[in-house]
Amino acid sequence: MMVKTHLLVAVIARDDSPEFSAYWTPPVTNFDAEDAPAQIGRVFDSVTVYPWDAPLVTLPDSAAVHDYLIGRQAPATVADTTSRGLPAPLRVTKRGALILATRSQPDTAAVP
Repeated sequence: MMVKTHLLVAVIARDDSPEFSAYWTPPVTNFDAEDAPAQIGRVFDSVTVYPWDAPLVTLPDSAAVHDYLIGRQAPATVADTTSRGLPAPLRVTKRGALILATRSQPDTAAVP
């Protein structure tokens, strides 16, 4: 008997939130929308990627811009400067991917 294992992952793209790129870009991670499909594919038989690229967040004022950047782990000085330099409300483009992976393997717990 075979058992099917599923994995569902949401990952951010390296070029997420391009509206902030003139002020700050987050450091590259080792698991993002660009690399995750291949990494997951080393373990799972089937990998399907559903990318997104859309203005999904609206930051209503400069305080929200500041908080968004702090939440993204930008330095406080960058968040301060950026929140004063960008107009609000600000629509932020979110980029990334939802990855669905499946794998079939023998059920080792099955009783013969």
